[in-house]
Amino acid sequence: MIASDMSYSETEIAQLLLKQLSGEITPQEALMLQEWLGLSPANEQLYHKLLQRSRWPSRLLEFEEAARQAEDAKAPELYAKKEKSASGGRLRPLWSLPRRYAAVLFLLLGAAGVIFITLYKKVPDAQLVVSKPQLAPAAQKATLTLADGTIIELDDNPDGTIARQGNASVIKTSDGSIRYEPNGASTGKVMMNTMSTPKGGQYHLTLPDGTKVWLNAASSVTYPAANIAGVRNIKVTGEVYLEVAHDKTRPFIVDVAGEEQVEVLGTQFNVNAYKDYDAIKTTLVDGKVKIINKLKASDAVMLAPGQQSVQGTGRGATQALSVVNADLQQVLAWKNGVFDFNGASFQTVMKEVERWYDIEVKYEGAIPVIRFEGKMDREVKLPGLIRFLNGYGIHATLEGKTLIIENK
Repeated sequence: MIASDMSYSETEIAQLLLKQLSGEITPQEALMLQEWLGLSPANEQLYHKLLQRSRWPSRLLEFEEAARQAEDAKAPELYAKKEKSASGGRLRPLWSLPRRYAAVLFLLLGAAGVIFITLYKKVPDAQLVVSKPQLAPAAQKATLTLADGTIIELDDNPDGTIARQGNASVIKTSDGSIRYEPNGASTGKVMMNTMSTPKGGQYHLTLPDGTKVWLNAASSVTYPAANIAGVRNIKVTGEVYLEVAHDKTRPFIVDVAGEEQVEVLGTQFNVNAYKDYDAIKTTLVDGKVKIINKLKASDAVMLAPGQQSVQGTGRGATQALSVVNADLQQVLAWKNGVFDFNGASFQTVMKEVERWYDIEVKYEGAIPVIRFEGKMDREVKLPGLIRFLNGYGIHATLEGKTLIIENK
């Protein structure tokens, strides 16, 4: 990430803007551009002027039109702009051009960015310094509730031993995760701990048996604080990813929000069980798991790698388990620091935004009926996300910690 006091030349900002227009911008470059845009209204003004085709040099306009006509004749479905519709059409950015024309765009505009330089001089207050916008994305933040009810704010504690549970020391490591280190013989008493992340928080934990757990925002895991003999039982809510330590003699059982049970020996899988979603989704990455519907024990399925079980929840749901093939890249995007929309509905995306940025989304008018494509770095600050929505014709404004979506 670029330091907040680092400045950029006109050429560097011009190149970022041109890459954005041509669809060639990388996630890291997009982050740099969003931070620059968030610095001042003048930067926003400059950016929107650049989007106005009437300000482009005539040579560029002629080339752009010829390029579109040539490509539309070959494969119009690839580059034509799709309007949103009541049936939920998928949208593309307005100025997305074929990759092979990106280099020509740079040649036409010049290394110093002719359009940018011309417009920049007409907006004298535009800044070339990146500053930190308000409302940052999720960070390493969680609480640990001990067996006696003591609550520890993990982000406020220094590295090292932060508590003792039975015969184990609870240690916060230098990378900000938690692990348990046994000291002496077991006390025989099972002590349960709970790690919880708030909205706007994530955390990583290694259980006493060596199982690794990643918690997404607004999630929790309850587990024994010692490496006990027999069946290993834990409980999860929200969204978690687990890499279970292999042990044939001790099955690993996960209670998912009290409605589903996952039985494994050693495997890697993701559980999504947010209460505001209409289904619990368990996705197997590696190994083998058995999924049991706790509301109907006879309803059970076995998953192979790449498969996902779906169990309806809430009012009007069938509650029955079904199995589908999963998009692992999308399922694990949160763990890898990416938003992967891949056809997600507007409301689904906004629920994820609420948890990630710790805000509330309020709708004025009907909820937009559209679906999103593409990916976005989760390090993008909230103003950058708002500009992303505005680019799709969605009027979004931030008031305090409430994101207002207007659909007029």
